[in-house]
Amino acid sequence: SMLLDEVTAHTRRTYALNPFIPYELELTGEAAHLGETVSELNIWQQTEGTVVAILRGEKLLLSPGPYAVLMSGDTLYFVGDEYSFQRMSKFFYP
Repeated sequence: SMLLDEVTAHTRRTYALNPFIPYELELTGEAAHLGETVSELNIWQQTEGTVVAILRGEKLLLSPGPYAVLMSGDTLYFVGDEYSFQRMSKFFYP
């Protein structure tokens, strides 16, 4: 889609400037895989994105381990290549 191409182009430009700025993805009640852990989901293997933090309410969990359970309302922060955001979005919102 045109919007997806636009987002990917923007993401590519942003990533080229600083690959350590994490992408963010909010997990709503419609997200797949809620109640599962980072480890169970094999997130990196599925998306090539590395989760570096989870924002849950006012609490920022930095460098969440493999046993962090994903919940509705969480915001995932992750790093990866220019296609990671697309893969991560499709993974949680197929």
